[in-house]
Amino acid sequence: MRRKSLEKRIHRGFLFLVLSVFLILVVFLATTVVTIITQSQQVGPSKVFSENKMVELINAQRTKKKLRTLTRNEKLEKAALARLQVIKNTQDFDGKKTGLTRENAVKNLGYQAGFIGDLVYQGSASEDEAISFWMRDKNARETILQRDLAEVGIAKDQEGGKVIVYLILANRPKTGVISPQAQPKVIWGGPEFWEEVNKRRAELGVNPLIKLDDLCFIASRRLGELLEFGKLDGHDGFFKMRDDTQTPWHWLFEKYNISEFLASGFKTPKETVFALEHTLGHKKLLAGGEFVWGCIYAQDTFAIAIVAF
Repeated sequence: MRRKSLEKRIHRGFLFLVLSVFLILVVFLATTVVTIITQSQQVGPSKVFSENKMVELINAQRTKKKLRTLTRNEKLEKAALARLQVIKNTQDFDGKKTGLTRENAVKNLGYQAGFIGDLVYQGSASEDEAISFWMRDKNARETILQRDLAEVGIAKDQEGGKVIVYLILANRPKTGVISPQAQPKVIWGGPEFWEEVNKRRAELGVNPLIKLDDLCFIASRRLGELLEFGKLDGHDGFFKMRDDTQTPWHWLFEKYNISEFLASGFKTPKETVFALEHTLGHKKLLAGGEFVWGCIYAQDTFAIAIVAF
């Protein structure tokens, strides 16, 4: 009898132990699931920074002061993107190291303005935090509330919950009319020329060029030089950039094998590509399979292709 009683107690103890372990496992699993769900709800997908909302918040501040609201301008958007790439890659916030100042970025795209201001924000992807940051800063606040402003260009670079935002703000020319001498000679630019170059490369059976933003520092600066010079310079400016070891972009020439192709005076991108293909030494831009990366800038028939491998 004692033995049977002992066996029953052991059996009940074993069942109790198994039940206890089972309950502990159930509680642990339930707690883990709840924690995972809670964390996923808290983290969620990263918020996408909205350029439109950013402009709306700036306009709200201007409206409070009874100033006219700003409208987005395509040329200023492209200029802002060019400056943003410079800031992100070289920390050149004023453009003095690379030469791509806000004024040059706007000028390169044929935009005329009497006043040009800019804003930079780097932090969490929150439009509200950006406007608060600028309104606390005296210079940024004065830029936002500048009376004569009419248009704005905005560019962003977002990684997860962090963002870099750059804006160019400007007023229109006071004359309201650009003289015939100052009007752009052509309406095509870098994007159209880029498309035509890659189209012809595909027809010739070689790989399309992949855009490399780092090369755009060179292309943008070279375009500014040629526009100021008024004619092609035989690559003199390019060679000076390549040979000057003190510039912030010299590392590009050390890392890549870089070439420059120039053209000027043609009415369309297609005519420009045709001319390059039938000019000694320039067909390589279109048939050179060794080139992998590139960046193209063009304005007023001046076309610059910077390519590398």
